[in-house]
Amino acid sequence: MPEDFVKRDEQFIREYDILMSNANSYELVGKVSLVQGVPEKATLGAFITMLRARDDVDPRFFFYQLRSTRVVKEIRSRASTTTNISNVSTGKLKDIPLWVAPLDQQKRIVAKIEELFSHIDAGIDALKKAKQLLKQYRQSVLKAAVTGELTKEWREANKDKLEPASQLLERILKERRQKWEEQQLEQFKDKGKMPKDDKWKEKYKEPVFEGHADLEVCEDWTYVSLDMIADAIDPNPSHRMPKYVEIGVPFISTDNFEGQDEIDFSKGKKVAKETYEDLIKKYYIEEGDFAFSRIGTIGKTRLLPTDREYCLSHSLSIIKIKFSEVYPNYLRQVMSSKDVLKQALHGVQSVGVPDLGMAKIRNFEIPFPTLKEQELISEIIGDKTDSMTRLENEFEHQFIKAEKNKRAILASAFSGGLI
Repeated sequence: MPEDFVKRDEQFIREYDILMSNANSYELVGKVSLVQGVPEKATLGAFITMLRARDDVDPRFFFYQLRSTRVVKEIRSRASTTTNISNVSTGKLKDIPLWVAPLDQQKRIVAKIEELFSHIDAGIDALKKAKQLLKQYRQSVLKAAVTGELTKEWREANKDKLEPASQLLERILKERRQKWEEQQLEQFKDKGKMPKDDKWKEKYKEPVFEGHADLEVCEDWTYVSLDMIADAIDPNPSHRMPKYVEIGVPFISTDNFEGQDEIDFSKGKKVAKETYEDLIKKYYIEEGDFAFSRIGTIGKTRLLPTDREYCLSHSLSIIKIKFSEVYPNYLRQVMSSKDVLKQALHGVQSVGVPDLGMAKIRNFEIPFPTLKEQELISEIIGDKTDSMTRLENEFEHQFIKAEKNKRAILASAFSGGLI
């Protein structure tokens, strides 16, 4: 912004200023940051309070004190809290009691805190690197799965017993047409106008794989479009946002996706019972159906439960398996694979928010083995995913432990126990 917007020189940020978030969620109000280096002139944005230590004290001594559990509780106890936001005014901060020590002791305490923190931070950095490697490993498992590498030895051991996936696909396409004809005949029957000949069968549109998949798969597999083996349904084709209510039926979007496979029904938006009943007329959830995120963060999937009431945002599509020889969990895992996703995302245009249209989803390019191999791949991925999830949970436990250790160090520092 123009520099002359700043009316007083003291409003420019200086090195060792302490910046505090004074309007945020309850868990973040009072969060502080220490300015270490100012590469260019800067001032404060909204909802930030600047704390500037006097020249005869060490600002880091007060910065660490402001991070201590005692002072954080003091700050939050003075905050005014609404539904989502807590706000603490500058005036309410002024009489929060802080410890003061002689300047040489302040510097010694700061030096000891930073020495101990450096050991903890080194451990945190190692955990973050391990977590990133685990994320890469998760994708490498999925790539091995969708190319056939994961089950290569099993295929070799059973090569005399396996039919080519192309033969399986022929049966599926035959059944697909048969189901369409049965549905058409039911519609004719409901209208009381049965056809006189078979010309109506010519209206059937045979699905064709039109993709140009560049992901190499083993020779016993084939590629299919999603439309050949499953239905992709827009749960809210009008795309009109429903009216939200405080108490009602969960309205699920990717905001409700937790962990690797969970849906958190307790948080997020809700709609009235009448809105829910109107929306679910457009679809029904069956065992094996799953949600696929298609707007914003694309490619997250979640199995959809059948034992509770909820409705879905148009940012998700419902994937419904049509045939018994397609294993639902295999299809779900394939559609979340980074290597398969990048083919679906090719040519997706968006302004601000990526949007994978329903036509793109129906043309999704799926590597397709036989049912037995689909099941085996899904089982192996599941076992490896369980192991990775346990590791991720352990990482999170260690992150929490590191933060507790820091709080313990700060508590000791400002009770005279550190030096």
